[in-house]
Amino acid sequence: MPVFKKKSEKNILDMVPFRVIKTYSEKDGLITLNLPKFKKPFFSKWLVPKTKSEDIHIKLDVIGSQVWKHVDGVKSVQAICDAVKLDIPNSGNLQNLEERAAKFITELYKSHFINFTEEKQ
Repeated sequence: MPVFKKKSEKNILDMVPFRVIKTYSEKDGLITLNLPKFKKPFFSKWLVPKTKSEDIHIKLDVIGSQVWKHVDGVKSVQAICDAVKLDIPNSGNLQNLEERAAKFITELYKSHFINFTEEKQ
């Protein structure tokens, strides 16, 4: 699945993602990404009511959570897909796990939650 057509034709399965978002929580094996509503803490202090959270919470499903856990800046997307297949018992029955994971990682990239290092040699 080619991605980043503007720069060059690269296969996303060969790329190595790393996390840009560092704040997340895990509960019952599911990941919740915590993003600040404002870039500057000053705005959060004055514009967000005290009873509300200063963060936006994005909850990931089972497969998304497993993919997020394996995004470490070392493994390629293909290696992440292989690890998710081992982690989730029924993932062998999922026909398009690689396509789904690649699409999910592409969306994480578009949302600036992850970025990619140079291609794996």
